[in-house]
Amino acid sequence: QAEDGIRDRSPSRGLGDVYKRQGLGSLLENYFANAPEYQLREYVDEPTLLRLIRNLAVTVLSVKANKEAKRIIVEKTPAHAFNIEAILRVFPEARFIHLIRDGRDVAASIVYGGQTWRPGWPTEIFAAAKMWKDYNEAILGAWPSLRGEALHLLRYEELLEQPERRLIDLFDFAGARPLHDDDVRHIVEQHTIERYRLSIQAESDWQLLHYGTSGQWQQTFSARDIRDFKVSAGDLLIKFGYETDRGW
Repeated sequence: QAEDGIRDRSPSRGLGDVYKRQGLGSLLENYFANAPEYQLREYVDEPTLLRLIRNLAVTVLSVKANKEAKRIIVEKTPAHAFNIEAILRVFPEARFIHLIRDGRDVAASIVYGGQTWRPGWPTEIFAAAKMWKDYNEAILGAWPSLRGEALHLLRYEELLEQPERRLIDLFDFAGARPLHDDDVRHIVEQHTIERYRLSIQAESDWQLLHYGTSGQWQQTFSARDIRDFKVSAGDLLIKFGYETDRGW
């Protein structure tokens, strides 16, 4: 993901952007809500609509998958957090990875992005913390809809500390095994922050990699930032176990 951010900083990428920008999300939301002013149900029943949307999504996603001979598709658009139930209607066999990270590191990274390469993102910690909280609470709210085998929780910090072990867990969850341990070790070695650091030149890209580390919020948060984060999202930070109280 660090490499994706460095090589492609365009504001619109992924199927999630199609979902949001082209109105597919609104179409599904209105249809499932059976909004009285929305008449689509008069023309197409739910099974037909879901089949059409599934065929569209599979067609779009399969282009690259087939080109690269891949059998598993991973779609990492963060906004899918708000559409899990709709996704499950279209793809009941879908599996979800909830990547949990210290919200202070996330907020610091969001603010850096908003100030540099991602116009439109929050540029203040209070709003960035709220963004982190909103996305994660949307996922937590969808947990009851997910079967036990459809949800995998992963802490970002554990991925940094035990990359091989955690990747093996992910591959098992996704049905991508068997892979030899040497294969996993090679993947880890090819995608370390240190390796990317050797391949980049621009100072801004160095900074972007820095924000992918753990605990970097301690170097960037001011006293006001700490106060704002506690007010905006301090409760979720405690719920996720990153702090035991608001005394940090």
